Amino acid sequence: MKKIICVICVLLLLAMPVQAAEYDSVTSLWNDWSMNGAPDWFCSASSTDGTSEHMTFIVKSPEAETELLSMLPEDAALAVIVSTEAYSQAELLRIQEEITNTYMTDAQPPVAGVGIGWTTVDGEVTGFGESGREDRVVVSVLADQMDTVGAEIQAAYGEAVYLEAVDGYATPTAAEEAAAAEETAKDPTTIILWAAIAVMIVILLSTLAKRPRKTKSQDKEQNSEKND
Repeated sequence: MKKIICVICVLLLLAMPVQAAEYDSVTSLWNDWSMNGAPDWFCSASSTDGTSEHMTFIVKSPEAETELLSMLPEDAALAVIVSTEAYSQAELLRIQEEITNTYMTDAQPPVAGVGIGWTTVDGEVTGFGESGREDRVVVSVLADQMDTVGAEIQAAYGEAVYLEAVDGYATPTAAEEAAAAEETAKDPTTIILWAAIAVMIVILLSTLAKRPRKTKSQDKEQNSEKND
């Protein structure tokens, strides 16, 4: 009797439908999260072997790991690191936005750039945390502002930020762009070019104005000739 019951249980288990994974690969999952946002428990992602086919994800808890793995096929090429101390992408995005709004709105901001990711040390790209794969908010602060603005940012956000001292801006600031535009406008070559364009427009308009226009009587004569 017990054997019969066991056989029935096995058959029932085999008959139960297997729930399909939400994503068919790590790549499709990562593409979706990159475009539409990731869960709050997600911390960071990096390539395991230099491609997007094999990746390493860091999540906040064992429960998060279980939820993540349930979204993928069993043979998905994914390594998972659980770190309760890691900062989630949601946290880092909030900090990035706050720093941008606070320190990068002036014409000559003390912060030259801010982003989420890794950094370069002695020519080698490296991550953060015990695994060396965690993300941080990387803030590029002007060298002469490190003792003031840099210290203020570090005090406010602690280890969630990584400060880099830079000598200038990677891209022109609004003030620099305005100054460059003013210099261009004063350039003799620019003035001569615009003057030449203006002369050409005047000549074109005067030529068009001097062209004889057909009168209604001329139009009638041409039409009558065609009819004849």
